[in-house]
Amino acid sequence: MNISTPVIIAVPMAAAIAVFFWSLDRIRRERAPAPATPAPPRATPRELVERLLRPAAEDTLLVWPVSTRVSRPANNDADLLAPLPPA
Repeated sequence: MNISTPVIIAVPMAAAIAVFFWSLDRIRRERAPAPATPAPPRATPRELVERLLRPAAEDTLLVWPVSTRVSRPANNDADLLAPLPPA
């Protein structure tokens, strides 16, 4: 086998690989975002839920007048298991 045949194939292939990775690096550097001002802090899940529920709570307060509001005790299993009072 002649040594020139592998060299004829290997040298252009090595050059093509080098050019490919050089262009990838150049594109990566061009697309990198410029250092800008730091992003504002993100809201915590609790803040997001409060922000979502606040309008609903305000609407509920507007619909129900204060005199008709009824506060109910916490629903727990002890209430369910207690015997009923005599009629």
